Amino acid sequence: MANMMKIGRTATTVVETDGNVQVKYHSTIVFERRGAQITVRHGGWVTPTTCRRINQAFSVYRVSAHARILKGELLIERFDGRPELTVPNGPLTWDA
Repeated sequence: MANMMKIGRTATTVVETDGNVQVKYHSTIVFERRGAQITVRHGGWVTPTTCRRINQAFSVYRVSAHARILKGELLIERFDGRPELTVPNGPLTWDA
């Protein structure tokens, strides 16, 4: 099981099954890893804590990316030279 101190405890649930992982913050799965596929969501809540939970999950599950908020949008910077991504009101998925 993931170290909850690294991902956070308040209103946060981490579920790991068969090598896949989901990090849920309140009622939104903010981070999901299925094999090499990464999915992030904000569920309409572009907040510092949502961003923090995503970054904590990136760190724990070794995803070479960083989330940040700019002008009310959640952005994902990937450290492999690919362009920065804007997280829409639905899921954003990419291959890690």
